[in-house]
Amino acid sequence: MRLAFATVAALLVGCTTGSAATRPSSSAHGGTLSLVRCAGSKQTFELMNSGSSPLAYNHWFSLGPQPVAYCRDVGGHVRFCSLRVMLADDDQPYTHESYIQPGSSVKFRAAPSGDEQVGVTIWVEGREEALWLDGWTPNKSLERTRER
Repeated sequence: MRLAFATVAALLVGCTTGSAATRPSSSAHGGTLSLVRCAGSKQTFELMNSGSSPLAYNHWFSLGPQPVAYCRDVGGHVRFCSLRVMLADDDQPYTHESYIQPGSSVKFRAAPSGDEQVGVTIWVEGREEALWLDGWTPNKSLERTRER
């Protein structure tokens, strides 16, 4: 009975993130990127302004405050992994700069695959800089698979 309980507990904990103190996160230039929740192949992240001045970041124009999510694989290839994207008439990404006030945050969802890292772009002294979530990759071992 104990073994069965331990197995069920291990499966349930496979992609939970725990308290804010134990969540995978990365910080730089007043921004903190954290994993908030796992749900299959779509995870919820949070970009928080942990600094003392407004934090500029890229978001999809006219799609709300959610940051543009990027995914980077082990080979360094970067792609968009936001669940929603906005393209201009010429099929180019339509992003815009937005701001988070000190102590505030914005949540967003992304769909990384394999062992990709999730990141966002923040603005530091007038230039773009990537903020990548370190120390976490999706746990694909818990996903259901089916024979084809």
